[in-house]
Amino acid sequence: MSIKKSYGKVELIREIANRAGFTIGDVKIIIDTLIDLFEEVALLKGSMRIDNMISMFVKELPTREGYNPKTKQREKFPPTSRIYVRVSENIRDKLRDSSKKE
Repeated sequence: MSIKKSYGKVELIREIANRAGFTIGDVKIIIDTLIDLFEEVALLKGSMRIDNMISMFVKELPTREGYNPKTKQREKFPPTSRIYVRVSENIRDKLRDSSKKE
């Protein structure tokens, strides 16, 4: 199996369409809808799990004190949100199994 390290949206759509035998238009609708779902989760600061694939959640980080390398002074940074994406355990297990075979 040959896979690229990075796909643009159009390349990803074409690759999925070729592998699955769907039209490019159908796959584009699916990918656009998936992106909309991810954006919704991020904006609503929620979480989403796609079984046997990924889980995604937003975590609020509190105000923190840190160092600004430009000014070389300590300053307070405002609260922020981070998006975390985790690959499902069955995918991680496949990776572990494949690395044992090598």
